[in-house]
Amino acid sequence: MRGTLRADAGAAPVEGALVALVDSAGDVAGGAVLSRADGGFRLTAPAPGRWRLRVRRIGFLPSEFGPYALGPGRDTTVALTVRWLPVPLAAARVVADARCRGRPASARTVALFDQA
Repeated sequence: MRGTLRADAGAAPVEGALVALVDSAGDVAGGAVLSRADGGFRLTAPAPGRWRLRVRRIGFLPSEFGPYALGPGRDTTVALTVRWLPVPLAAARVVADARCRGRPASARTVALFDQA
């Protein structure tokens, strides 16, 4: 199964959304992928049958689409639209401090995350 994700406002492609095939019990099967910069994605069903697509991304309403009948040798293409979910954030006050106190443990964690 392949497809594209677009946002409802302006039809911009949605990059970085987690797209998964979901079985009739609501379980993710066959893994999940992240949508590309152009909103595109491609998944392979672990078996023929009726599958739903589950889409999750911060800033958008969680969505499910389908069901779609998938079978061997058949390539199904879909164009999906997901809705923005504005999240109001409380104001934050930032105070700068010019003193250097060494490298905190959290900085090492961020460095490891960046390397991964």
